[in-house]
Amino acid sequence: MSSKKLYYIIALPIGLAGLCLVGIIVAAILGIGKRDYEAEYRAEAAPLLKGVDDAHALWESGKQEEAVEAYIRSIDKIEDNYSVRECKLKDGTTLEERLPKLYARVIDYQADNGNDVFAVEYCKRAFRKDFTLLLKSDKAKALLPQAKQEYEGEKAEEAAYWVQQRREREAEEARERQAGASRQPSTRTTVQPDGVEIKGRFGSDGSYSGTIRGDGISGTSRVNADGSYSGTIRGEGISGTSRVNADGSASGEYTVDGQKVRAKVNPDGSGSIEVGGQKIKVPKPPKLPKP
Repeated sequence: MSSKKLYYIIALPIGLAGLCLVGIIVAAILGIGKRDYEAEYRAEAAPLLKGVDDAHALWESGKQEEAVEAYIRSIDKIEDNYSVRECKLKDGTTLEERLPKLYARVIDYQADNGNDVFAVEYCKRAFRKDFTLLLKSDKAKALLPQAKQEYEGEKAEEAAYWVQQRREREAEEARERQAGASRQPSTRTTVQPDGVEIKGRFGSDGSYSGTIRGDGISGTSRVNADGSYSGTIRGEGISGTSRVNADGSASGEYTVDGQKVRAKVNPDGSGSIEVGGQKIKVPKPPKLPKP
């Protein structure tokens, strides 16, 4: 999981709710997990690396059909586990760096065997991950324009979806303004950290509602007058919801690159996070000394 995605998942939504402590705790959990499980991740990566090497051996020996089946299994297994995918191996590389070659060979084989639909789908998957495809098959290369066109079309549809969401939010805000015209005017704010646009509106009762847009990720957030918070996020390879209650407890469920992430913080500051079936607990933070 990239640090930028973690930023959106944890720090940004909770920061908007004014509960930075929760973000700090969860970020600390993630840091501890990385240190504690780094060796375990490398151990989990070892059989996947062997699977890739075995598939290459099949390919080089002329058993391309068997090799492609092994490549597809390896791609799915590697992409399903972001911790293993991004961990550094003994040679300093990662399994993710090996994926473009696997994609290219799958696409070459499928195109040469008339499976154009399959080849195009894998091209689009590679485009979503911004992989550079070094294709050798002329038939596969001929499919790239079609795959690119379909990929761009799907991106445009997603962009249109978010435009529609924005319009619906604007219409809702217009109705709220009309209904609350007799109340004190609300305060609007726009912040743009690192190319990300955060728009929000503070109500006269202290409530807040806003949107997050930028870098391929969009989301909504709402803070009620009692301090409770709820938010959603959606983008390339990421989606989820988070909630912070008035008593300071918080919870969130996300899917990042196919990996489930669940976080929970109790009112006393203790918490836990579960990533890929591994659960890490964090004790209640110590009290700060009085000045």
